[in-house]
Amino acid sequence: MWQRQFKTPQRTGRKAKMPKASANHKLKDYLLQIDRQSKRSFATHEAAQSAAKEIKSRFPALQVSVYDTVSGSRTAVG
Repeated sequence: MWQRQFKTPQRTGRKAKMPKASANHKLKDYLLQIDRQSKRSFATHEAAQSAAKEIKSRFPALQVSVYDTVSGSRTAVG
């Protein structure tokens, strides 16, 4: 019986460069979270709550919440 041989790619001496995060990127005080993953940040609670309600109305199965980075509290939208 014959065996199949696979060729492995040759490695070069260079590493893949990862893009650097922008130094001036600043998160706002309120984070829109979907399934406990932060997606966007907002300056006001009202703006974050409005965006969360719109997403929840379009996709009711998702867990949508607004996280306050100053106080560390999370408000579920439902």
